[in-house]
Order: sequence, then structure tokens, then C-alpha cells
Amino acid sequence: FPALDFSISHGIRFAGCAVAKSANCGFDIESSGRWEPDSSKPEVFLTEIETSVLGRAPATSKPRLLNQLWCAKEAYLKAKGVGFAKDPASIQIDFELDKAFCLRNTRVRDDLVSSFHIAPLKSGYDMAAVSRNSGSEPVRFRSMSLKLGKIKGSLA
Repeated sequence: FPALDFSISHGIRFAGCAVAKSANCGFDIESSGRWEPDSSKPEVFLTEIETSVLGRAPATSKPRLLNQLWCAKEAYLKAKGVGFAKDPASIQIDFELDKAFCLRNTRVRDDLVSSFHIAPLKSGYDMAAVSRNSGSEPVRFRSMSLKLGKIKGSLA
């Protein structure tokens, strides 16, 4: 069997995982509703450059951008295998914004082996998957969704 790595994350309405063959991976899923502009302290996990770029975005886009940056950083830390032993503010995420003010062409500065896939989901959720592959094989991201019916019964 090939060496597999996996990472899981969940929110109130969604759960997901990343699975990688012969690479380290990280995954995070979060609700952008957690970022209220007046109550959030994004400077806790953003670098000065990220804070500057965020400051130029429309106010209505900031919660989603904050969420995507958080997801990218948490997934990256999982893929590196260090979790929050490393300060998220010490990681510089380089990115471009698309027309909908979502992250695109994302990478960590000075890290040439990590690949990112960041996507908005329904109901204000965002997800990020990161794969750290030092080999020459390109990283491909696939996603799938499952619909689950109501579960009847109870747990005792």
C-alpha cells in the first residue's frame, strides 16, 4: 500500500478531509460568519502585508477573506505537522484576489513545495487544502460532496 496522509476538519454544517499519497496534507473548513468586522482581531494571525491587502478590500468581502486566510494558514500548519506550535502570524501567505474577492494563486512565501486549493462553499463556509509534495509529481485537487439524510434515533 502506498503511504497515505490525511487531515480532517469540520464545522457546524460541513465536514471534510484531505487525503494525499506520498505527500503531507492539511485541510480546514470554517464558517465566515465567525468574523465580525467590529469584534474580530485579525492582526492576531495576519502579517502586516496581509493586513494591508485586507484593508484595501470592500468591507463586505473582509469576513470571507479573513476566513480564507485563516483556513489557508491552519491547513498549512497541519500539512507541516506543527499545528499551532507555530504562530500563524509568522506565515506570510502570498495571494491574488479574484473579481469576487476570493483568494487565488495562493502560496506561502519561501515555500516552493506546498500547493493550495481554496474554495468558497455554500452557506458562507470556506475550505482550504494544502499538499506538501517535494517530488516532481504535480499535486491535483479533487472535491466531492455527499448529501446525508436525517439520522433517526438516538445515541445512548
